[in-house]
Amino acid sequence: MLGGLLVAFVLSFTVALSLILGVAAAYAAVNSIIYAFAYQSQRKASGMSQVLVASESAASGD
Repeated sequence: MLGGLLVAFVLSFTVALSLILGVAAAYAAVNSIIYAFAYQSQRKASGMSQVLVASESAASGD
């Protein structure tokens, strides 16, 4: 009886631990991909300056 309880505990602990590690690994992978693309995007945009330009098709009140 005690052996069966121990097996159930070890199995439950293993499932919970692998689930937690899997979620943490997926979170780290997604964050690293997002960070890599954000860094690449910021590096491209650093040479350009942002300027506001009046549109030629602006709505008028007349």
